Amino acid sequence: MAEENSIALNARQQHFVDCVSSSLGYPPSNATSTSLSLPSITLLTGNAGTRKSVVIQAISDFRKHNNFLIFMTAFNAINALHIGGNTTASAANFSARD
Repeated sequence: MAEENSIALNARQQHFVDCVSSSLGYPPSNATSTSLSLPSITLLTGNAGTRKSVVIQAISDFRKHNNFLIFMTAFNAINALHIGGNTTASAANFSARD
């Protein structure tokens, strides 16, 4: 998948993207890659600077090329803007008044 959209991913990042794509019914980009069965909701975490946004961008590109609806959310507004998504609370339609 990294070859399709020119986003350079390391092996662990590519494995995560392959797991997401295989959970959507697509084969992994590398035939030797083992895939996991992921739930409908997948949480990507990691320390600062581990290129989580790059992985999210690769998944977003995959989604666009394959016409899938994926909600891209982040826990805070700055990160939501960075990935082109919404905050988790706004995506779930939660407000401070609830």
